[in-house]
Order: sequence, then structure tokens, then C-alpha cells
Amino acid sequence: MRKQPEKRAFWQPLTRTAGRGRRAFEADERFAESGGQAVRSQKLAIFAFAAGVAGAGGGLYALYVQFIDPLSFRLMESVFLITIVVLGGAGRYWTPVVGATLLVGFGELLRLIGLPTLFLGNLREILYGVLLVVLVSLRPQGLFGKFTFIDKRESVA
Repeated sequence: MRKQPEKRAFWQPLTRTAGRGRRAFEADERFAESGGQAVRSQKLAIFAFAAGVAGAGGGLYALYVQFIDPLSFRLMESVFLITIVVLGGAGRYWTPVVGATLLVGFGELLRLIGLPTLFLGNLREILYGVLLVVLVSLRPQGLFGKFTFIDKRESVA
């Protein structure tokens, strides 16, 4: 049986002490800080890691298109990407992929209906905006995000 080093490289950082600390930090900052976690340094490390991943993605995109223009990054592309993450949920690794599949499939379904092209672009933008507002207000963790059972009653303390 093969040892699967890629699986170990992915899961070990999440199950060791630092990974457990990050999960506690994700659940509740004050709780993690009271448990001895360095919340400020974890925030800085997470921000630096995310900036590095974003920089690597931007560099790969620049290599792919071979020309970067500010007009390539319009508001609608940002709204589309945020809607993908909100639709799928950011709590797990596979949920943005499901969100992307659903949203791209929805756009293609609108195209296949046979609406005029001029009307279709505006309709798609309106529907993405409405979908984003509805999901953020009704289901902030996304359709497939982590389920949390929170007692909405005020605690008497």
C-alpha cells in the first residue's frame, strides 16, 4: 500500500498543535487567546500566507495572459468570485469548487435559454447581486459551509 505523502502533507498541519490552535482561533478568538494561543501572530501569519498565495496566483495569471491591464480586473469579476465563495461556503476546501460549478452552470443555463445578448449580461449581473445579498443575509456560511448551532437567545451573565 502506498503511503500517500500528499495526503500527509495536507492533513498534518491541520491536526498538529498549530492546526488545532488555528481551528480554535477560527471558532473564537477570545477563547483561543485564553488558551494560550498567540492570536496576533496567528493573524499576521495567516495574512502573510494568503498574500503569498494571492501573489503567486497573480504571477501565474500574468505568465498565462502575458499582459496585465487594469481593465482586465473589473468589478463584475470580483463580484463573481466573491459570489462563488459565498455560494459554496468558505468553511471547507471543496465548497468553493461546488459554488463555482453551480454559478457557472447557472450562467450557462441563462445563455441557453435564448435571451438576447444585450439583456443577458445585465440580467446575469442583477441575479448575481441578488443571490449575493440573499445568501449573505440568510446563510452567511454558504450553502455547503460548516453548520453551526448557535443559541440566538441572549445569555444572562
